[in-house]
Amino acid sequence: MLSRKKTAVFGYIKERLSDRLKGWNKKALSRGGKEILIKSAAQSLPNYSMSVFLLPVDTCNELEMAMSKFWWRNDSSKDKGIHWMCWSRLTDSKFNGGMGFRNLRDFNIALLGNQAWRLLTHPEKLVSRIFKARYYPSGKFLTAQLGSSPSYIWRSVLTTQSLVVQGISCCIGNGQDVEILNCPWLPSIEDPFVHSNNEAIIN
Repeated sequence: MLSRKKTAVFGYIKERLSDRLKGWNKKALSRGGKEILIKSAAQSLPNYSMSVFLLPVDTCNELEMAMSKFWWRNDSSKDKGIHWMCWSRLTDSKFNGGMGFRNLRDFNIALLGNQAWRLLTHPEKLVSRIFKARYYPSGKFLTAQLGSSPSYIWRSVLTTQSLVVQGISCCIGNGQDVEILNCPWLPSIEDPFVHSNNEAIIN
């Protein structure tokens, strides 16, 4: 059960990151060493939580701010140092002038989208059957609604529904699992759905 104050619930992630950064700040690290620590350790701390819950935007911003301070802090400086580039630029690939750090919000949505993909591709799994029985008993994830009294996990996964719909396409086999109107099966990137008012198709 999660309270309404999600920033307080996920505060333990910020505390764990802060403890690690304090230990790293006491060491003389090169830029390469800081890059490895941020990518391999700091950004992996919230992975489990982000694969299940949609973290608040404020929490993601605070985590990125802490990592940005660690990145720009000099060994001789007692404060956060001079930020010569914003974090949004640092998340660009090195080919585009950034450092390839993660945008935590986008990564959070990507992990949740992976969970949504599992609901679609593995309907026989226990978790898929539970979600289907609770939230879309007569349909599929692609057409599922929020429902009444939804859990925060379902709210989180459902936020990726539109993103998943944009990036998937059904492969026609025997046609038993593909609905004519509600599944993206047409060979069109712009609009792979069939739109029709024909009663024979609707029914």
